[in-house]
Amino acid sequence: MYYEIIGKENVKTVVLLHGWGADSSVFRGVVSLFPKNSWRYLLIDFAGFGKSPEPDIPYSVGDYAEEVAELLKTLEIKSAIFIGHSFGGRVSITLASRHSELVEKLVLVDSAGLIMNRGIRYKIRVWKYKIKKFCVKKGILKGDLKSAGSADYKSLNSDIMRQTFVKVVNEDLLKDAKNITVRTVLVWGSLDKDTPIKMARKFKRSITNSVLYVLDGAGHYSFLDKTEDFVYILYDNIFI
Repeated sequence: MYYEIIGKENVKTVVLLHGWGADSSVFRGVVSLFPKNSWRYLLIDFAGFGKSPEPDIPYSVGDYAEEVAELLKTLEIKSAIFIGHSFGGRVSITLASRHSELVEKLVLVDSAGLIMNRGIRYKIRVWKYKIKKFCVKKGILKGDLKSAGSADYKSLNSDIMRQTFVKVVNEDLLKDAKNITVRTVLVWGSLDKDTPIKMARKFKRSITNSVLYVLDGAGHYSFLDKTEDFVYILYDNIFI
């Protein structure tokens, strides 16, 4: 697993976990605005992203979480503050639930992890895909199933990562979210279409010790769309 540490030793650690399809470099801009003297920052590329090789088998969210936990153990980091964006939020939620000793505070930014009620259009697309998959396997139709699915799915070039994607997006982390006891800061873009604001409100109801900040006019990458506001929220809640 590729990782990079920005900052000096013997200070508090902040772990930043990127979203699906991104890598650790997405955080470089915001990290440059974070305090330096009493903090250091651990940036990680998940398996199959950035400079980290793909896993040998399809991973679950739990597999990614265990790799992060093992890395912290190797680096002798007993606890840290976790900032997880989108898919990185999934992994952060799992860590906070199953390895609470490692998570001092939690920041979920436009986090994925909940299965919301789908509209009729989504159900129709799924129905059509299943019919096509059946027909292709039976030789009734010719076609490439890679053309179906979300943009994230279509962008993947290996069977392992496609199977990994299917596994992680179908994991509902509601029970894990309800197990979280540490202080949790939810930061959301009001215009987020990938993980809509109703998901943020459900997280807020599920995580006992949580607070929600909505960044008006920001999308799924709210920390990039409204960087100054995002940094201000962290100074007010984390770097204190």
